[in-house]
Amino acid sequence: MKKYLMTGVAALAFAATFTSCSKTDLYDEGRIEKEKVQSTRDLYESNFVKHFGNIGKGQKWGFDNTPIPQSASTRSHFKNKNQYRDFLNVPNEPTTDEINTVTQWFTENESPATVNVNWSDFFVWQISSTANGKSHMDQLWCGASKESMEHVNDFNAGDNKDHAHVGPATYMYNSGTAEFAYQESLNNVAHTIYDHFVCIPGSVIAPNDPVISKYYYVGFDYEAAGTDPNQQVARDYKYNDWIVRITPGEYKNAVRIVCEDLGTTDDFDFNDVVFDAVFNPNELGGGNTVIITVRAAGGRLPLYVGGTEVHGALGVPVSEEGIVNTGRKTVPIAIYRIPFTGSRSWTYLDYNSIEVKVESEDAVYVLQSPEEKAPEKILVGTDFDWPDERINIKTVYDKFSDYVQHPEKYSYNTWYK
Repeated sequence: MKKYLMTGVAALAFAATFTSCSKTDLYDEGRIEKEKVQSTRDLYESNFVKHFGNIGKGQKWGFDNTPIPQSASTRSHFKNKNQYRDFLNVPNEPTTDEINTVTQWFTENESPATVNVNWSDFFVWQISSTANGKSHMDQLWCGASKESMEHVNDFNAGDNKDHAHVGPATYMYNSGTAEFAYQESLNNVAHTIYDHFVCIPGSVIAPNDPVISKYYYVGFDYEAAGTDPNQQVARDYKYNDWIVRITPGEYKNAVRIVCEDLGTTDDFDFNDVVFDAVFNPNELGGGNTVIITVRAAGGRLPLYVGGTEVHGALGVPVSEEGIVNTGRKTVPIAIYRIPFTGSRSWTYLDYNSIEVKVESEDAVYVLQSPEEKAPEKILVGTDFDWPDERINIKTVYDKFSDYVQHPEKYSYNTWYK
């Protein structure tokens, strides 16, 4: 804030001379920003009513619903496979056709291009391994960085034969998919081998297969570099020595939140950020956490969900190029966890309290959805399919205007069906 101290006639003369022509020398930055935010919100409110009609009494935009969540908290694998289906949507076990198709692709393709996947919570499934994988690759490791890597339980000797309850799988939570590694043991001194993996979308492997194309596969290339010639195996850059499938954690009782970032006040496609959220209680040990799954970023402004910038989480720039998963460019979703620490004061199970913040050139907006006011966030079910870029929400869902005006006729997850 810039301040000037003047008295008496001099102050009055200065004011008379410069009040009409100076807008930068004497002002309150906080007040100007608040006025900008309020002006934008007023225009947004007016345009919203023009598009969809007057907002009905008691309209809370779905945020009065509080599904009961269940999930894990501390960083590790989750061993109790008999409980997976209690709080997770568990993918099917790999089929013989899937195993054969994926293994053949990795065997035939040398040095394939890898993709980056950013998930804190995910399944790891066994696909296949070569003789080297079964004999000399003792453990599978993963993590958000090399420094934070951990052993994926049950994945030993290039294999996972545990088919109890859900198949050869382990669930990792509060972990990471940025790095994978294995333990090499041919030279009798096991050591970790980094940077010998690729992550390949199933849509690259079998674009026309509806099962394989929705998964991601991590393949490893074996190498041994012992001092004895019998302990040496050269790389062939075919990442088929150990192949696993990874799938994102899909939590039961999660909700979906679709947002308008106020970068424009009249497109109403509600895809500037689309994310799922589920609050994580203490039943499996650990502190309160909210798990965020970012599914789309249709906005061009920096936007933060729970303090994490969503374009960065998705691995795209904050620009026109960074508009993803809204009908233009497709990238993998992002999953991250936010612990309740420090000054964070979200109300447990209050999804409207999860902070969604947008930074424009001249103001910062914390998105709001007050009762009976135009929503900047709407809570829906995880089966909601958000509109493509610049497609008005009522074009896709013809009941939306009726939902706006008559909320008593619908629940948070029925108006779009």
